[in-house]
Amino acid sequence: MNAKLRGTGRVRLLDSKRKPLDGFGWAEFKGDSVEHKIDWSNGLPSVSGQVVRLEFQLKDCQLFGFDLH
Repeated sequence: MNAKLRGTGRVRLLDSKRKPLDGFGWAEFKGDSVEHKIDWSNGLPSVSGQVVRLEFQLKDCQLFGFDLH
């Protein structure tokens, strides 16, 4: 994730109906980086092939881009 945070930022994964996925709860990130890494306990391969949504909560932040892999 490429983001610049003066405040707080967090992200979680939701299913296609916008319900939180177990094991993919809020993960916080802070600072200014072009490579913020988010590590969920279940790991992204466990949702491979499924429709998922990302939900961000940002306060005093700039989000420039993200990639899932």
